[in-house]
Amino acid sequence: MKKKLVIGAVLLQMICCVGCSAAAENPVNSSLTIDKKGKIESVIVEPFEEPYLQLEELQAMIDEEVAAYNQEAGNQAVVADKAYLSEQNGTVIEKITFADYTHYAKFNDRNFFVGTIEEALQTGYQFKVALESLEEEGKTTSPEQLEDLKEFNILIVDEPGDYHLYGTPGFASHDVSLIGKKSVNVSEEMEGIAYILFQ
Repeated sequence: MKKKLVIGAVLLQMICCVGCSAAAENPVNSSLTIDKKGKIESVIVEPFEEPYLQLEELQAMIDEEVAAYNQEAGNQAVVADKAYLSEQNGTVIEKITFADYTHYAKFNDRNFFVGTIEEALQTGYQFKVALESLEEEGKTTSPEQLEDLKEFNILIVDEPGDYHLYGTPGFASHDVSLIGKKSVNVSEEMEGIAYILFQ
């Protein structure tokens, strides 16, 4: 089973929904933050309902999943902070940090990539969709044009949510919207894979 879904299922038992600002002390939505060195910070925020499971039990389950993964990986590729309750927002918050996108993808069993277009092509990705400008309506870039922008960065994801990038997003799939200078939201109505081109 996908480890992120396992963690989410346990969160739902002691809490309930997904929703972020990784930089905030008490984030209100779930999100993913990617820094320039490739590190991935995942913040999971769930509203608190009934404490069917103690917070310590949740933490123990997460720690067990992380330890098993790191043992297989041979290093501390995944680090989980201590989960805590936000009395202000009535939520439980868990932050998990991944050394790079490959570990995030493997740990959560997701189609996930971040890097240059050239690196994406070398990894085996093919660009068969036109991307739309996030600021200029009607402006697009074709798959052929994309493959010529080898030095540009691209984020490829298969799950909705908020994503905070280390560069400025310019073009993306139709199910992506700009929510900040370096942040985008991938819609819950997304179909398949979303692409975000950024510099």
